[in-house]
Amino acid sequence: MKKNTFISILTCFIFIFTFSQKTQANETQDIETQAATEHTAGVVTGYTGDTIGHGGANYPNEQYMTVAVHQKSTTNHDPIFPFGTTILTKNALPVEGYGNKTIFKVTDTGDLQRNRDLYWFDVYFGVYNATNESNAKAFGVKNKNIAYTAY
Repeated sequence: MKKNTFISILTCFIFIFTFSQKTQANETQDIETQAATEHTAGVVTGYTGDTIGHGGANYPNEQYMTVAVHQKSTTNHDPIFPFGTTILTKNALPVEGYGNKTIFKVTDTGDLQRNRDLYWFDVYFGVYNATNESNAKAFGVKNKNIAYTAY
């Protein structure tokens, strides 16, 4: 009886583990079925900072995955897209230290003075160190007029 129970549990675990894994292609396909809004960022920038951004512990910053967006206003500190929103760029962005990337997640806010256009976003290059800072600066503002969809 114990052997049958063990085999059943092991089979369930393998089944769940196998189908819970996602590739970037599957993730792209999943988010394309959600409600979407299309935008163009006049410029996309890079930054370094803490792993806990304005999204707090529920939305920690992840290197090369997180983006910061504008707050709704100087009095409403919510981001223009809710924390957890996925941003899918129309074309891959060459991200120094990573490679080409198209999928990002909103977990932070930035440019609090609104010096950038409304749909600007800022890619998180990780905690501050010489390499990450150099990669963020190299990424800089070279990416202009980036079309993307927010899900």
